[in-house]
Amino acid sequence: QEKMMKIIIYLFESSAVLIVLYLLYEVFMKKETFFNFNRFYLIGIVAFSLLLPFISFDFNKGKIAAVDHSIEEFNDFRMSYYETIETWEYKAFNESIPEEASIVSNKQENSPVDWETIVIMALLGVYIMGVLIYVSKLLWTLSRLKRMVSTYPKTKINGVMVVNIPDPSASFSFFGYAFIYKEKMETAEINQIIAHEKVHIEQRHSIDLIFVQLIAAFLWFNPLIWRLIKSL
Repeated sequence: QEKMMKIIIYLFESSAVLIVLYLLYEVFMKKETFFNFNRFYLIGIVAFSLLLPFISFDFNKGKIAAVDHSIEEFNDFRMSYYETIETWEYKAFNESIPEEASIVSNKQENSPVDWETIVIMALLGVYIMGVLIYVSKLLWTLSRLKRMVSTYPKTKINGVMVVNIPDPSASFSFFGYAFIYKEKMETAEINQIIAHEKVHIEQRHSIDLIFVQLIAAFLWFNPLIWRLIKSL
């Protein structure tokens, strides 16, 4: 039970950090045109939110009092709910052990239901089911893209391998391929579309998306992770 609670706390802390840092992006950087900086910021805050819960802030004090004070307050906040959970576990453990006299006189009685464990198990069960669903969805998407590459006709234009898709969807790229609706191949804007997708290919944006989609599968309950993917 203690390990399960630590997992829940870790997910809570990661989500809270991600929410704060993404809201900073929405307020200060969303409308800026420093696209590469924004790209690395969005990827960086995902990685940082996963690592922060593992970081200990119990180190030697520095020279900046304000920073030290903020770190102490954050550390005290983290310790407070760890101590609260330990108190709950201690009480639950003591209450689950009946006195000897009670055992003798109530041998036929059933033991009380441990609702705390049941709730924790149910939450983790729902969480794991969500992870499996989103990982499966990502694998299905990758498999579908692979089938599209092998099924539809391809043309190399301006150094880009273009897959002519029959569905009138928006153009997109994935690794070395640009997926473009076949009716757009004869339009005047085709060179502009290919140039746009070529930038995505050269900067390997597909790796960014796969990485964030994988993390999103583990933080699927946090609605801001999906907005972050759209921003990216």
